[in-house]
Amino acid sequence: MAGFGAGEILAATIHRMDRGGSGPAIAVVTNHTFQTAAGSETLSDPDRERMMAGELYLRIASRSPSTNNLRIVLKPANPK
Repeated sequence: MAGFGAGEILAATIHRMDRGGSGPAIAVVTNHTFQTAAGSETLSDPDRERMMAGELYLRIASRSPSTNNLRIVLKPANPK
């Protein structure tokens, strides 16, 4: 990820949004330091619907106080 140095990113997790905007983790992408990550995650039907509605996000935890808990709303690449 651009803007992060080696060993700065600690973990990446996928979360559901709740009414307050934050929610529980539903998947761990990686739970150790990394510079790149690849793979796939199979979502349940309800979580797939949440993603289509913009209600899932990727949380990046880092060592840097300015970028810790970075959140990226997940959206389908090719919505149908």
